[in-house]
Order: sequence, then structure tokens, then C-alpha cells
Amino acid sequence: METIKISLPTAFMLETLRANGVTDEQILKQINKKDVSPWQKIDTTFDFQELVNLATNSEKDFESIITDGYSVKFMTINGLKNLLRLKFNKIQDQDYQQTEKGITDLILTEQELATIKQMLSKNCILHVYGNKISIDFY
Repeated sequence: METIKISLPTAFMLETLRANGVTDEQILKQINKKDVSPWQKIDTTFDFQELVNLATNSEKDFESIITDGYSVKFMTINGLKNLLRLKFNKIQDQDYQQTEKGITDLILTEQELATIKQMLSKNCILHVYGNKISIDFY
């Protein structure tokens, strides 16, 4: 089954909620209630109503995004760095190095690697060298 593609800002909203302790079950519950008010204090820059709109368009797709994961429609280097920080607590110059083409020397668990493979957009190429990963953009 192919994963649902979402925008980078939508991915940031979901991963920000998760990074702040909001569970997938809580996300689904609040979205079903169409009440995102509890999340406004987590990050005031996001319009979490966009998640409600996404779920309204296709409840089944939204549930799949939450439970099965997603891929990003178009990834940027800064977008990748932010997702690595939010989702895996990986920090540039500590856990990986930025290069001219992308990032290198990233170490992930098998589960994290499977997740990042799923999340990356078509403009990214993932390379695995032993236990180190690099991701190039084109």
C-alpha cells in the first residue's frame, strides 16, 4: 500500500504535536471532535484547523496518515532537518553533517530508517553506507 502524500507544513504540525506528547489516539480524537483548541498553546504559529480540513476531505486517508505514516510531497533540506529534530531528536553537527547536496553521517535505528525511507519525497535519494546514512537532494 502506498503512503498518503502530505505537505511539509502538515508534517511539521503532526510531528510537533507528537514531540509535545500528543498521542496518535489523541490526535484522532480531537480531529473527530473538530476541536484543535488544546493544541493552540503548543505552537501558536500553526493553524491546526488545517488538520481538521484534511480529515474532512478524507477521514480514511487522515487515519492512514496517523496510523500508517506518510510521505512528504516535496522535501527541502531545512524541512528534513526540522523533521529529523522533531521526529528523531537528531541535531545538525551533533548527529549528522550538512553537505552541499544534503546530509551525511546520520545514524538511525532500523525502525527510524524505515520511517525516514517512507517519509522522503521523490526529490531525495537515500544512501546507506554500513551504519551511516546520507540523503541527497536533486
